[in-house]
Amino acid sequence: MTMTEELAMSFKTVRGIVASRLDEADRGDRGWWLITRVHLAASWIRAIAQYLHTKRGQNRITLVREDYRAMASIVGISNQNPGQELRRHHLLAMYRPLRLIERLEPSRWRVI
Repeated sequence: MTMTEELAMSFKTVRGIVASRLDEADRGDRGWWLITRVHLAASWIRAIAQYLHTKRGQNRITLVREDYRAMASIVGISNQNPGQELRRHHLLAMYRPLRLIERLEPSRWRVI
């Protein structure tokens, strides 16, 4: 399998998860959350998902400063505390409503 095929397959997987989440029964936050929280881009969702998958595969991940810097680079964040912005927007969008990641410690982002 070529790198292009792997990327396409990953994008298909992410797209399928997002589509099924949005197609769930009557959800009041379906469109509103996605368009008002952050401007979601499939490219950065895929890139962050690939980064996380490459880091640990199917195992849990303990997020450290270097992870936040790497993910910030992916989405173009250049402030002093990229982890804060990622947790408040990008990772939160991937957690809810999209359910692409799971927090293993309630109310914390240390382990996903």
